Amino acid sequence: QYETRIASLERQLGNNSRKIDLVLELLVTRADMSKDEVDLYLQEKLKDVVPRILVVDDEPDFRSFAREALDSFSVLEAQSGKEALQIVRDEQFDLVIADIRMPEMDGCSLLTNLRSYSPDLRVVAVSGYLGTDEISNYEFNGFIGKPMGPERLQERVEATLKQNYN
Repeated sequence: QYETRIASLERQLGNNSRKIDLVLELLVTRADMSKDEVDLYLQEKLKDVVPRILVVDDEPDFRSFAREALDSFSVLEAQSGKEALQIVRDEQFDLVIADIRMPEMDGCSLLTNLRSYSPDLRVVAVSGYLGTDEISNYEFNGFIGKPMGPERLQERVEATLKQNYN
């Protein structure tokens, strides 16, 4: 039963992929746009459709892991809380994933600053040092302990994005 459903979904994806290719070709030929211009145009139009996530962690390996695990989302990275604040002031995000222990500005301070700037922004804490009890005094929308697998990160992100705003 599941194999039949998976095969059906794969066929639908294949058909949709072919349709997208045809639409891209049509835009290139009819709109006098290059393929790069069409790609840029589509990215600009789709940025509001695909949830945007900012991953804030001083460890490049974790940022890379999160980017790969969340490949169906638009993921940007920041290596510090200060850098994250600057990025959030310039761009809109649906979710921030913030490490708790970072130099310059920890995840709890980042959360406080983000809440003053954007009160409805969802923020998930990640830490390999602290647990849920230690950060319960802060209003994070979720918590994930390190290390974690990609499925666990994906599930937490999906659940957090489905939450209603505060």
